[in-house]
Amino acid sequence: MKKRVIIPLVTAVAFALGTPMSTYAESSRLQILNQQIKEKEAIKSTEQKELNAISGKVAASESQLASIQKQVANLKAKSQQAEKDQQAAKERVKQREEILKKRISAMYEAGDDSYIDVLLGAKNFGDFVERLEFLKLIVEQDTQILEENKRDIDLIEVKKKEIASSLATVREKEREYEKVARGLNAQKS
Repeated sequence: MKKRVIIPLVTAVAFALGTPMSTYAESSRLQILNQQIKEKEAIKSTEQKELNAISGKVAASESQLASIQKQVANLKAKSQQAEKDQQAAKERVKQREEILKKRISAMYEAGDDSYIDVLLGAKNFGDFVERLEFLKLIVEQDTQILEENKRDIDLIEVKKKEIASSLATVREKEREYEKVARGLNAQKS
């Protein structure tokens, strides 16, 4: 009988002592798993922050690229307009030069008549005043033509400088675009 009582008693004691050990092992394992979960979540959070930062940089780079493209388009449009303005000014200068050539040719063909000869050839005072007004008008027109030519020649030079400046700026913006594009590709990689 003693054996009958001892075996169940030993079994009960062993079971009672084994349960806390098993519970302690489970609790320790659970703590380790919880710690691993927290570490994984921290890594995930850090990686998400890095991803958000990279996404922000990519968006900023793409915005910068769009801005550069717009600036380049505007500069090219300004350059084209400057070229048109320059060409129009050249055409006006050419037309005025033709007018002046014709006037000089006509004066040469007319001979050595000077302005004084024209004035002294007047038949009366009224004719003299008319001739004087006519000569003043010719001189004013010639002066105006020369002044307009000078302004247009100056404009041509200004437009040349504008075009050169625009082209230099376009090249600079294109280099900047390439640099930003390479950076963007590196960020996406």
